[in-house]
Amino acid sequence: MFVKVFKYDFISVINKLKYFLIVFVGITIITKLFSYISENPFLGFLYGLLIFAEVIGFIALFIVPFVLCMQRYWRTMLSDEGYLTHTLPVKKSTLLLSKYLNVFVFYIIAVAVGLLCAFILDFQFFGTMALALEQVFQALVEVKDVAAFVIAFIFLVFAASIYLMTVISMCMSLGARHDQKKGLMTFVYLLVMYFASQILMSCISFNIMLDITIESALLLIWVVNIFYTIGIVVCYFVNYLMISKHLNLQ
Repeated sequence: MFVKVFKYDFISVINKLKYFLIVFVGITIITKLFSYISENPFLGFLYGLLIFAEVIGFIALFIVPFVLCMQRYWRTMLSDEGYLTHTLPVKKSTLLLSKYLNVFVFYIIAVAVGLLCAFILDFQFFGTMALALEQVFQALVEVKDVAAFVIAFIFLVFAASIYLMTVISMCMSLGARHDQKKGLMTFVYLLVMYFASQILMSCISFNIMLDITIESALLLIWVVNIFYTIGIVVCYFVNYLMISKHLNLQ
């Protein structure tokens, strides 16, 4: 059943996202073509605009999928469509995990499209990236601390991504409990979570980084990882409780 739920979530989002991806790849191809004829002042001006559009596109490439997935979450779990969703013979955990996994899948798609567009703009991109990865690998072999930092950083990226998903979805579920101004209350909960996280992070960072060393910096990363992991567990179970016991569909 999880596969069916995931499939419908994926299809719903990709049907909207595909237009953005097609436009982005198309602009990338046009930008590459203009790079060969940019000597003309007018064409050079257009080329500059295309470069600016590319930068915006690369940023949007990692924002648009997330926004669409969160819209899907709100529409199918907390708004009118929720009447149908929550009558399905599916566990609440299955519904949540499907939404979270979709975000990861679309980030993988975004990375793949980003790499494709980077290659279109610069045919030497993969060669340059391979050389950089080789240098990083050599550093990992030669310096033990570098390997520890890379492992901690990779864990941090995944933990931060999952934490962001669980926090936003939890705030949506909390905001949806209110009879009026659900969107505003969701924003208020997000602000509260943001400032609470920043205060806790500041306290942790201040206590650890009083003596700045490689060991303390590495320790800070792992403490932040633990903080994110605890936050993921707490936010997930609060969100699960909201959609299981305190659902307020209107």
